[in-house]
Amino acid sequence: RHYSPSPLTIAEGLPMSTPTPTPHPTADTAAYPREARAVVLAKRGSAATPPTFEITAVPVRPPRQGEVVVRNLLTSVDPYMGFRMRGDVSSYAEAYPEGRPVAAGSVGVVVASEHPDIKVGGWLLNESGWREFATVPGDVHQVADPDAADDVAWLSVLGMTGITAWVALHEVCNVEAGQTVAVTAAAGAVGGVAVQLAKAAGAR
Repeated sequence: RHYSPSPLTIAEGLPMSTPTPTPHPTADTAAYPREARAVVLAKRGSAATPPTFEITAVPVRPPRQGEVVVRNLLTSVDPYMGFRMRGDVSSYAEAYPEGRPVAAGSVGVVVASEHPDIKVGGWLLNESGWREFATVPGDVHQVADPDAADDVAWLSVLGMTGITAWVALHEVCNVEAGQTVAVTAAAGAVGGVAVQLAKAAGAR
């Protein structure tokens, strides 16, 4: 079985390998390696010392029933991840373990599937993070349509970023037309989407 090197790119623009355009991967990517590259947190950082990373090979096991193997196209770097890399007890998210790939939101193309409703060649949002290939649970609610938007959009405005902004405005604040909305972090990812959603709802 043969496979092509993955064009995985960190969302902040730091390529693990030279990116190549892959807008609509096809089923011929069904072969996958038994080991693939990943960025591992070698040592946690502190307030004064940055964390240390290593690029290493990690196993890619065949999928069990209900699982799929993805070749990640894009993975994210989010502000909250800094707390997890330092192991801050004040963080709302669990600290990253040392010696394991950094977990993060990712968009991958399915290259092997043992899930009846997730087909090879489709896109899947997953949390496997900074690695090229991964075996992950198949979740039909995480399927992404490459014809609806590109991988960047699925990882941002159509992903956690956009969902967070939407829920805050419409489920928590119940924003209505004519209201004034103040977003204290409008320059950030979630805040920037929240401002646009508020304007679309007719708010000031």
